[in-house]
Amino acid sequence: MSPHYISVIDKYFSQFDVCRLAELKRKIRHHNDANNLNSAL
Repeated sequence: MSPHYISVIDKYFSQFDVCRLAELKRKIRHHNDANNLNSAL
């Protein structure tokens, strides 16, 4: 594989990871909000 190709793949996966992390954080935050609502009731 050429270094250029590898760097393109690297960029793609790092972007993918960022998206996945953002989604994960959103889910965790949503989950925590639901827990906070339940404990407040």
